[in-house]
Amino acid sequence: MEQLKFKLDNRCSKNQAEQLANVKALEVTESQQENQNEHRTAVIYTDSKITLDSIMSTKNHNHLIEEIRERAVTLNKNNCKIEFKWVKAHARIFGNEIADRLAKEATQNNYVTYRSIPKSAIKKDMQKESIRKWQHQWEEIKKGVITKAFFPSVERRLAVNLNLSPKVATIMTSHGNIPSYLHRLKIIGSPECPCKHGIQTVHHLTFQCNRLKNEREILKTSVLKVGNWPVSKSKLTNRYLKQFIRYINSMDFEKINHSNKQM
Repeated sequence: MEQLKFKLDNRCSKNQAEQLANVKALEVTESQQENQNEHRTAVIYTDSKITLDSIMSTKNHNHLIEEIRERAVTLNKNNCKIEFKWVKAHARIFGNEIADRLAKEATQNNYVTYRSIPKSAIKKDMQKESIRKWQHQWEEIKKGVITKAFFPSVERRLAVNLNLSPKVATIMTSHGNIPSYLHRLKIIGSPECPCKHGIQTVHHLTFQCNRLKNEREILKTSVLKVGNWPVSKSKLTNRYLKQFIRYINSMDFEKINHSNKQM
């Protein structure tokens, strides 16, 4: 029994590997057809339902699928009927077990037989490279210190579905109805928090302001169930985002700063 194994580019998909196996099986069938006047039937077994469905689908014009169809048609014209049949994977079927073993061995081959990378893999590589460049710029830029403290990783921020309400935007950027920010813009006369325990910054509102003591206690209790308090800003967004967003949205800036309405 002839056993063949072929290596694909590491970025190729499993479906491509299954389809290439069918192409190679048809190639072998062509090479073994000595007498074209003799009617034969060749059966190709595969455990890939996706491949079989793709061959039957008139909407699928993938390069490998088209090659399978063309080779099958050519063999049929030369009196060799091609049948495709599905077998269950990992069911201890002798031929399929051999195919699985050869597939694993093929990964160690030095020569790559197939290098056509799918668009999805190219898109993924481009996305990774874009994020890498973005991360480098994010680390180099001097602005956005508060936002960077909450989201030091660009990839992590992109993975978070963050509903940017006005309150969340204020805390995540330190731009908004916060005395330290308004004082820097010369809108108010003092950066002090009305709670009389320091300058009102994002850090102060998150961890120190007495006017948020009760709301903070709820956040603190949630964090202490699985970790320690206080935690870094990045951990708040990474591990306790829902609880932290709930805490932020509970803030009433008008109430907190009611005695800070002077110019």
